[in-house]
Amino acid sequence: MGTNNVNDGHTNFNRDEAQFTTNFHTSKRSESQLSDFLRGVRRGNLGELSAWQLRRINELHSKVISEEEKMKRELASLQECLADQQFVVMATEFWRASTEASSDKNVRRVLGEQGMTFVDIIWRKQIS
Repeated sequence: MGTNNVNDGHTNFNRDEAQFTTNFHTSKRSESQLSDFLRGVRRGNLGELSAWQLRRINELHSKVISEEEKMKRELASLQECLADQQFVVMATEFWRASTEASSDKNVRRVLGEQGMTFVDIIWRKQIS
C-alpha cells in the first residue's frame, strides 16, 4: 500500500491533515456565515436572495430594458422630426435666397453652420 503523504512540489503534507485543514476552514467559514446570517448581517450576495426575489429582479430588469427601448424609439422619432423641420426651414430660406440672387456666399449665409454640416453629410454620402 502507498503512503498517505502528498508532495505537490512545494510542500510535503499528509493527505488526512490536508483534508482536516480544509474541513476545519470550511466549517469555520460556514459557522461565521451562519452567525452573520442570524445576526442579520448581509453581504450583498445573490445567494442571499430568495427565488421570489430573483424572479422580481428579473421582471424589473426586463421592464427597464423594455422602457429603454421604447424611449430610444421615441427619441429617434423626435430627432427625425426635428431634422425634417430644419430641412424645411433651410429649403424655404434657400429657395428665397436663390430667387433673390444666386451666389455661393448667399447660400452659405442662409444655411449657416448647421446647414453646411448637413450639406457636407449629403456630399460625403454621394461620394461614397
